[in-house]
Amino acid sequence: MEEKTDWMEFLSSNLVFPFDGIVDDSQDPGSLVQYGDKLVVAKITGDDDKYGIIAGVRMGRSRRHLPIVDIAIADSGSPNKTTLDVYKAWFANELNA
Repeated sequence: MEEKTDWMEFLSSNLVFPFDGIVDDSQDPGSLVQYGDKLVVAKITGDDDKYGIIAGVRMGRSRRHLPIVDIAIADSGSPNKTTLDVYKAWFANELNA
């Protein structure tokens, strides 16, 4: 749990919010958020033992919470891309550990 807290602090401090994102992982059927949906990532809102760091996102007028590992940076030149990619790599390794 302490590592997730460190990641929450790191991402909150090093990502520039808000930023445009795209859902880049499949979601549960019937979910209001689907692969390829465009959204705005507003902030880090928490963590979950199964899904990792959770982001608060906006889709139009709707607000949702989504695991940040399910979000890609829309602008490939954004400085946020490297920061998020490092977290995603760490999270994938944790799942396989």
